[in-house]
Amino acid sequence: MSTPAATYAAPPRLLQLAVNASAAHHRRHRTVSGADLQDQIGAWLRLPGQHLVLPDAADRLLEATLRLAGQEWRPAPDFTFGSPADRIFVLDRAEGALVFGDGLTGRIPHPDPDAHIDYATGGGRIGNGGMTGNWLPAQDLPGAVSAANLVRAEGGTDPETVTEARRRAAASLGEVTRAVTAEDYVTLARATPGVAIARAYPAVGAHPGFPCATVPGAVTVHIVPAAPRDDLTREDFVAAPLPDPGMLRAAAAHLEQARLLTSEVFVRAPRYREVTLRVTLSGDPADVTRVSTALAAALRRFLDPLVGGEDQDGWPFGQPLRPSALLRAAQRALGDLADIAAVAIGLDGADAVEECDEVPLGAGELPVLRTVHTRIVPAVEPGEGLV
Repeated sequence: MSTPAATYAAPPRLLQLAVNASAAHHRRHRTVSGADLQDQIGAWLRLPGQHLVLPDAADRLLEATLRLAGQEWRPAPDFTFGSPADRIFVLDRAEGALVFGDGLTGRIPHPDPDAHIDYATGGGRIGNGGMTGNWLPAQDLPGAVSAANLVRAEGGTDPETVTEARRRAAASLGEVTRAVTAEDYVTLARATPGVAIARAYPAVGAHPGFPCATVPGAVTVHIVPAAPRDDLTREDFVAAPLPDPGMLRAAAAHLEQARLLTSEVFVRAPRYREVTLRVTLSGDPADVTRVSTALAAALRRFLDPLVGGEDQDGWPFGQPLRPSALLRAAQRALGDLADIAAVAIGLDGADAVEECDEVPLGAGELPVLRTVHTRIVPAVEPGEGLV
């Protein structure tokens, strides 16, 4: 599989390969006549509340058409806007029945032995089936091609219940649809359809055209795409995920629809600052290679834009690099293997310098660890110091 114009934040990974697979609809068409339903139709009275239960349609009814007394009856979502003369019915999927009106909102049907009903059943979880499941050859169709499931079908769901609808309605009350607060921009950016945005940071007052000034009404949203973080030592690991042009356009269009009239919204990639660390170990580790490998892996994860930081949800945008925080993270990772004496930090290719002060980052900036140098010094005895 190849394309001359592909962009992506991380190299694609093949998760599953299904050979000769195709999409299918779990649907079966059936036809019944008034003679087949004579017991029900013959018992109808000129009273409201009539219904017609169809064979093998309980929990599976999808659609139906009805011809009664030479007249076509049509399905309706409900009887709210029906009149006494309207030939309408409502589908009851759970019962597998056609439900008729009460004479005020929908006409009451008259018995007719020549009634004709075409209906379709299917859908729901029952359509998922198994290896062969309920997908059977259509023997009644001329020229039909039969098939068998080699893997379990999936995707079928049952209709929404009243309880589920209530939960959905309650959840929708808190749904963010307008970008008003800074947190709204984060929520809306991450919910951009069609792209996987893992993090977003709104720089309020930041305008790309005026980098040295605060512009009222301007918001620049920096986005970080999702990228695999199951193994930070993989050859195809992406340490600094950058959104591709399509993702930037999609997020900008989504936020444009939600912004306030007086706001300007810009979507940009984060700016990564390359970090060099020099870690001083005190003592005489038994396995220097093991210690150095564990140290580099721990610090790389701690500074990672997606799983780094104290909360492990990504290094916070613009948070300064503090030697004390890096020292704690390194010591937690090493445990009793070695003692961390000091951590020096360098930015953008500069040599790591022993400092006690934090190294600042700008708004919209994230660190990416490039190099970890390990230095081992003799253990310091009480009353002594490092020279």
